[in-house]
Amino acid sequence: MIAVMKCVIQIPCFNEASSLPGVLASLPRALDGFSQIEVLVVDDGSQDASAAVAVENGADEVLQLPRHVGLAQGFYAGLKAALARGADVIINLDADGQYHPGDLPALVRPILEGRAEMVLGDRSRGLRGQISPYKYALLRTGSWVVSLASGLAIPDAASGLRAFSRAAAEQIRVHSRYSYTLETLIQAGALGWRVISLPVMVNPVLRPSRLVQSTGQYLLFSAAAILQAYGRYRLGWGGKERL
Repeated sequence: MIAVMKCVIQIPCFNEASSLPGVLASLPRALDGFSQIEVLVVDDGSQDASAAVAVENGADEVLQLPRHVGLAQGFYAGLKAALARGADVIINLDADGQYHPGDLPALVRPILEGRAEMVLGDRSRGLRGQISPYKYALLRTGSWVVSLASGLAIPDAASGLRAFSRAAAEQIRVHSRYSYTLETLIQAGALGWRVISLPVMVNPVLRPSRLVQSTGQYLLFSAAAILQAYGRYRLGWGGKERL
């Protein structure tokens, strides 16, 4: 009997009606090792036509959240929806068109080969010439701090391009209201996951981040997310987290 393997590509989005057509058109509809590829768009309470645009441009499912809950909880809702759709591997992809779909086959290969539970797209080379030296230094410093907190070697902790095995996705818990990226890495280290980072290409950044309003806010939110995740998963603050 031929094994049926399904990959769900989930795309959290908030007011991305202008970028979604290009992102959806570029996604592969076949990947080695999978008999089914499905695209799930998580509309995080968008105020534009993101949901309708996703349907018109070929998304297999659009999960419309009743209100804007933020990136972390939008990602988590999508993860649970992808599992409900029977995903064996889940790819998370940002909706802003930053990533190259050509990197997806390499991203899922370590999971298919049983070498990793989680694979990250490492943007550090591609971003060097796209963002200011100051922001690049922040990216690298933040990744170093997350590496210490997680016990993993993480060159790009803030990357949204990730692949998860089904077993890993079933264990993930997201408590943060800010971003899932840092919390899930510290969680992965606490669980002893094998995490691999692979260099990926990045398209030019066309707009400022919608996650934070300033560098100071980014530093504050990131520090809080790291401390909370480290306390929860490493120190057992508030009781040992059941995963």
